[in-house]
Amino acid sequence: MSIARTFSLVLIGLFLSVSLAYTESPAELKKMSNDAKAAIRAYENTTDPAVKKEKVILARDLIEKIKKADPAYSELRILQMKLAPKVKEQGLDEKAGKHASAGPASNNPEKERALSDWKTIVEAAEALKQKSAKYFTGPTAISYDESMTDDVIKTASDILKNEKPKLAALMKEMVQKYGEGDAMDKKIVALTPKDPSKGMYDEANKRPDEMPARAFQIVNDIISKVENNMKAEAKQILSQTMMNLTNMSFYQDDKRKQVFDKAETELKRALKFNPEDEEVKQALVSLKQQKTKSDADTQKALESARFPSPGAFSGPGNINALKEEIRKYYVNAYPKEKPLAITISGNWFATKHDLLMRPIQWGLPVYVAAQQNEKDVCRVFKMTVLTVIRGGVPQAAPLGDHWTGDSYRMLIKNLKQ
Repeated sequence: MSIARTFSLVLIGLFLSVSLAYTESPAELKKMSNDAKAAIRAYENTTDPAVKKEKVILARDLIEKIKKADPAYSELRILQMKLAPKVKEQGLDEKAGKHASAGPASNNPEKERALSDWKTIVEAAEALKQKSAKYFTGPTAISYDESMTDDVIKTASDILKNEKPKLAALMKEMVQKYGEGDAMDKKIVALTPKDPSKGMYDEANKRPDEMPARAFQIVNDIISKVENNMKAEAKQILSQTMMNLTNMSFYQDDKRKQVFDKAETELKRALKFNPEDEEVKQALVSLKQQKTKSDADTQKALESARFPSPGAFSGPGNINALKEEIRKYYVNAYPKEKPLAITISGNWFATKHDLLMRPIQWGLPVYVAAQQNEKDVCRVFKMTVLTVIRGGVPQAAPLGDHWTGDSYRMLIKNLKQ
């Protein structure tokens, strides 16, 4: 083989070996270098032993990755020099590491219990977030519509009756073991040090994403939010129901019954959200009393109602013939109703005029009793039936429109003409 060929193969081999060594891009190496510097600065700026150890291990692992990727990296030597005394300070120098890894790993029941407790409260907080997320998203309002009421109640009941006691017991036990707030975090972190002989991302060195005290806060916040949301929703239903009752005097008697029934249903629904709300309870008692009185007044009015007597009518037109025309018009206008009685209550009067003030439409005041959807009850309407609109229109059929005024219910058996 020629010297030139041999030299070419050597160059190719060197090129391949260098290419394989540089497994990280320059940008990735730079990021690891910056992360290592940040870990070293964090080490220097804290007095917490657990945090110091965590940061020095992180910096060590990052520098080792840089070294493997590019042994000639420009900042590597500076990073190693900055890290070396800190590694030694933490007892993580190479000799100590080898010494530590030479013997078998010893079990630490206290560490295992603390880590288990840490994982348990964090997992419980996450599970509670998932369970409450469907409806309990805001500080006071529940995200739902009326058709979802039963599912909201079921979800809240599960959280408050089942989850809350279990979580309260867990939190009480952990407070007794580790204290509260920062004190809890520091104690649990101190009891669960990471293994310096293993990498930062080794399974043995993995820790929950939330600190224990933060997980406690999440649990407390969710429980409080669910409790407050349920109470607030009961008040909101009460407020809306009372508002709907303010115009009861303007409703027809049968409409009033529907409004009272709906209000009673709503107040009972409010008590599902907060069974202890005294204001809702009192409103329900008062509503039932109002409803009883309204029903009695309605029944009294129904039984005493009578159909109006005919008014003075001076024509033109035959009264019976006009009543027949009115009946036909009413049946055509309201095919689902049955007119039972008609009376004319006054004379024709002009309702529209042309530019010369000549009548082009006439109206005739009447009362019509019609059966709608109640077996023994009819409704009496005060109406004005109107002729068609045209010049020279007579005071007579055909009828083309009508106005409707007040109405009331009465018993069919009391109809007399």
